[in-house]
Amino acid sequence: MAEVTELYDQYLKYELIDHFVRMTNKRCMGSVAMKQWLCGAAFHLRLSYKTAFTSLVIGDALLTLIIAAQDIEDSKDLFLLSESSHAGIIPDISLDRTLNKFLSLNSSAALEHQYAAIQQNMSAEQLTSFNQDLRSAFGGSTKVSLGGLGIVALALSLLFEVLAHQIQGQRSYMDPIQRIFGADHSSEIGPIISEYIKQVPSIANDKKRMAELLEYYDRKLKHELEDFYERLVIERSMNSAGVKQWLNGAAFHMHMRIHRFRLTASPEGAVDVLSQYYQLRVPGLIKTYTEFLQRNIQETPPLAKSNSMPGLLVIEPYRNVTHRVQHRPCESKVIGDALLTRIIAAQDIEQGKYFFLQTESEFDDLIKQRGDFELKI
Repeated sequence: MAEVTELYDQYLKYELIDHFVRMTNKRCMGSVAMKQWLCGAAFHLRLSYKTAFTSLVIGDALLTLIIAAQDIEDSKDLFLLSESSHAGIIPDISLDRTLNKFLSLNSSAALEHQYAAIQQNMSAEQLTSFNQDLRSAFGGSTKVSLGGLGIVALALSLLFEVLAHQIQGQRSYMDPIQRIFGADHSSEIGPIISEYIKQVPSIANDKKRMAELLEYYDRKLKHELEDFYERLVIERSMNSAGVKQWLNGAAFHMHMRIHRFRLTASPEGAVDVLSQYYQLRVPGLIKTYTEFLQRNIQETPPLAKSNSMPGLLVIEPYRNVTHRVQHRPCESKVIGDALLTRIIAAQDIEQGKYFFLQTESEFDDLIKQRGDFELKI
């Protein structure tokens, strides 16, 4: 029986994938084809938990295309786990892409590219206003010393984003600091970095003031990162938002220290020691986080004969979703285990570890970096 199931599991999997491609890429969409695919995917989901996630991913992509066409709520519910990721139920603790881009040797090119892209999308009137606002933020200057490097480039990038949003009157907008470090209020990491970044554009040309500001916020952020790590790992006040905040805060702190070396020949605190410190702490943080998820992930099916009692999928406190996926109660653990695997796989954990190792290996090149930013008026 197991061999037959595995054989037809594979046959059905490949046919579902091919059928999905024909409907979406080749535009062979139709009500009959859609119903056939949904029924087949639902059956495949039941056939084998080993390949269920293939159907789930495809199912969510298809449902995105057809959800507006007709009411298929009962069918959509079959793809609970895929839906839940879009509802924000799947946590994200990965190192933010914006930090990866600007806290690197390519920061100057990334900033120039962003500046050029913003200019291209503005009218002449908007562009004039944008550059005037930037010049005002730079203290009347058209140039920012070392503006293309690391944390200064990041500060300018976020300033560009905020000003462009204001000038173009875009409606949907999230505070960039909150986007990078999350909305978790259990630490002061985000507020400390935000407070620092907002001051950078106006004082970056004053080397002495910039060095003093860096020294103050370097020390302040270091203490908060140490305290927060202890709360997360030792005191077991763990949560997904906190892990992301700590990882991104530690990455930013590394490059604060690097910029101090650019400005001062021998600032207090070596970068290589700081890098090794964070490299040693990341594995412990991830291990504790995985154990935290194992304790908290729970799934219960809906009552079979009740429309008023949906099932519930819990990831962690305050992160859950209701659903109407009918299954046997004994299958809840299988779903929970599979979901834990999916959550961990979705995180770019190795990239987070590699970031600190790479920063240490590129330390000399990062210190030697030079690159001012100048407005093109």
